Amino acid sequence: MAATVRVTVDDKVGTLALDNVAKRNALGAGTVAELLQSLSEFERRGVRAVVIRTTSPVDVWSAGHDIDELPVRGVDPLPFADPLEELLRAVRGYPGGVIATVHGSVWGGACDLVLNCDLVVADGTAAFAVTPARLGLPYSASGIQYFLARLPLNVVNELIMTADLIPAERAYEVGILNQLVAAEALEELRLRAGAHGAEPIGRGDPRLQAPGDHVRARRRAVGTGLPVDQPAATRRLLG
Repeated sequence: MAATVRVTVDDKVGTLALDNVAKRNALGAGTVAELLQSLSEFERRGVRAVVIRTTSPVDVWSAGHDIDELPVRGVDPLPFADPLEELLRAVRGYPGGVIATVHGSVWGGACDLVLNCDLVVADGTAAFAVTPARLGLPYSASGIQYFLARLPLNVVNELIMTADLIPAERAYEVGILNQLVAAEALEELRLRAGAHGAEPIGRGDPRLQAPGDHVRARRRAVGTGLPVDQPAATRRLLG
C-alpha cells in the first residue's frame, strides 16, 4: 500500500504531510498508523517540534474519520482503542510542540486532531465542521470534554449540534486558530517548513522546545475536566 503521509525531519523539526487526495486525506486506520509510527520515531530521535499539514494546498485539509470505518449505531462512537483516539493521545503526549497549518476545510475527527495541537495556523480557505450529527451518530464524550476545555461553551454547542462549517475568520475569533494569515504567507510557511525546518513556528520558540514534562503538564492543565455548571443541552450531548 502506498504511503499516505510524507515524513521529513530537518534540524530537529519534523513534518507530517497528509498525502491522500483521493480520499480527501481521511484519517483511516492506515494513515493513522503512519502518523503514530512517525510520532514515535520523532520522539526517539529527539525531534523538538512537529508540523502537521498537507503536501500541497487542497480544498479539503482532511475529511476526518474514514466513513467506511465508522462504528455501527449503538456502539461507542470513538472507543478508547480506536486508532484516531490513540493518535489524539499521542499528539497530547508528545514531548515537543505540535503545530497544524491548515489550508482548506477540516471535517469531523480532523477537527479533533487540529484542536489537540498546541498551535493552529490557517489561511482564509480554512473552515471547521464536526459532522457526526449529520450521520446520526453521537459525539464521543472525550472529544466534547477537550472541546470544552479549549473553546467557549456556545461554540462547542454550535459545532456539535449543527455540524455547520465555521469559516476561518470566525474560527480565529472564537479561538480555534492562533493565527489567521494570507494564503501566500501560509504557503511560504509550508514551503519553509519543508525546506528549513519550520523556523518561524518551531525552531525559534522556546515554549515549543521546552522539556517534555513541561509540555505535557501544560496540556494537562488545558484539558482537565468539564466546567461544573453545564447547561442542560451540554449534559444531553454527553449523555
